[in-house]
Amino acid sequence: MGSHFGLLIYFTCLIMVLHFPNFVVSGKPQVPCYFIFGDSLFDTGNNNQLDTKWKANYPPYGIDFPKGHTGRFTNGRTAADIIGQNLGFDEFIPTYATATDDQISKGVNYASGGAGILDRTGIHNVITICHYIGYRLSYQARGLGVWSPISRISRIRKNTTFLKECIYVVNIGMNDYIHNYFSWIWSTGGTYNSSLLYSTQNYATILIIQYYRQLKALYNLGGRKVALFGLGQLGCTPFIVKNWGYKGKPCADIFSDAEYTFNYRLKTLVDGLNKLKPDARFTFINATSILQKKEGKL
Repeated sequence: MGSHFGLLIYFTCLIMVLHFPNFVVSGKPQVPCYFIFGDSLFDTGNNNQLDTKWKANYPPYGIDFPKGHTGRFTNGRTAADIIGQNLGFDEFIPTYATATDDQISKGVNYASGGAGILDRTGIHNVITICHYIGYRLSYQARGLGVWSPISRISRIRKNTTFLKECIYVVNIGMNDYIHNYFSWIWSTGGTYNSSLLYSTQNYATILIIQYYRQLKALYNLGGRKVALFGLGQLGCTPFIVKNWGYKGKPCADIFSDAEYTFNYRLKTLVDGLNKLKPDARFTFINATSILQKKEGKL
């Protein structure tokens, strides 16, 4: 798994080099700021102060991280951490929960474990969902949505044109499947009925429509260089392997069609955005194909 993760980072950085010409590793940051959005794969501690079960600020998390268990849902750095280092930032991008006004001009990590594209995703195993929604990747009319750090910059600095030169990475959607659409596999609480209401094709369409709205909001606030991670191999995640072993297999095949459908729709969305917004560059990173031992479907 470690070699696969390293391969993902290698190809991610290679893709960003090809698509964002300024992305060249050197002694100083190649972009003025770096914003991170997503779920537990990118979360570095935003959930620590939330009243939620989705936390990683205790051992063995962080066992290989210099600062220990900071809230990262991993033993060491996240992929977003490593990308930031390759961008030339000498410090990890601060979480939204801790970022000061001086820090946010260089970027904010807004990822939150358990987050999803849909507002309804994430209410599982959460004590007070109203607090959690404010940290999620969703555009809230009341101003608590994902783009509030960028809006905060607008209030601090009169000239915000530099936001167009920043890098924005987004890794979201996993929980919309594992803890929403496919929750019937492991949950008996009946929280979600998405799989009864929608086919995998229709559900993917609903997700992509909402995703488009969020990306459009980001573009309107200045985002021009956006890297979007597709879904990884959902059936190989530790949660699924632990809670739903599939006849001794290392991964559950039931998620394959859903992964492919969502990633195909997301790639189509990215292609459309690049045509619709010629002054921007949206990049699709197919994590599934990179991590597979054999060539992926896309």
